[in-house]
Amino acid sequence: MVSTSIKVENQLNQIQVISNASSKDFQQFSKDIFKVGRETSTSFDQASAAALEFARQGLSLNGQLKRTKDAMTLVKVSGVDVDKAVSSITAALNTFNSELKDSTDLIDRLNIIGVDSVTESIELIEKGENPTPQSDSGVSYAPKFTKSDGEINWSDSAVSIFNRFRALSENPGVFTQYQGQKIRINQLATGNFDSYSLRPGKFVVKEADLIIGTSDGCLSISKLTPEGRKVMSGSDFYNGLTNKQVDFFG
Repeated sequence: MVSTSIKVENQLNQIQVISNASSKDFQQFSKDIFKVGRETSTSFDQASAAALEFARQGLSLNGQLKRTKDAMTLVKVSGVDVDKAVSSITAALNTFNSELKDSTDLIDRLNIIGVDSVTESIELIEKGENPTPQSDSGVSYAPKFTKSDGEINWSDSAVSIFNRFRALSENPGVFTQYQGQKIRINQLATGNFDSYSLRPGKFVVKEADLIIGTSDGCLSISKLTPEGRKVMSGSDFYNGLTNKQVDFFG
């Protein structure tokens, strides 16, 4: 534990020097990096290690933070280690810089088409080989996403639900049902919820959030929008329920 703390401190010190950041800015950056690790269920030392590599690439603190969050998401979703996640994102952005807006765009595409396909493509890129594009002959193109595609099935895995949210939250939107009412999910996050044992769709309140069960774990909802109402916190939604015994979505 002590050695890990020293390692993290050294990494953060290097980032501050490389980035030439003020103490005030770097103090906030350190808090944000810790938050990234917590939200993606990865460790602080993994997040700081990724951030250090992105700092060495010349990214600003904001750029490091954004790309580190995407790298930690890749670690969480695909199971690759930190070095692999960082190198994969870097290789993909360098190779497909005209096609990708940023690292978040890459992760969103990965969530839609599946981890294995993207990982295989990146493996080829890192070897200096070009992935062979699929022939258009005989290809049937997937239809555009519709509003119904955004409905969450809480019996799916936590990773699958989170991936759907990342891919569809902006358009067409992600939602669930509560007693026949449509509830849009505005903010959904992974985390360390091992102390909770909830059946799919059942929710409880934790501070300002709702912790909700899936088939293999839990997620947290911090912001949601009931049909015809304004955005509110998970706890505000719960406190406004007329019957708190009905504590499940879907």
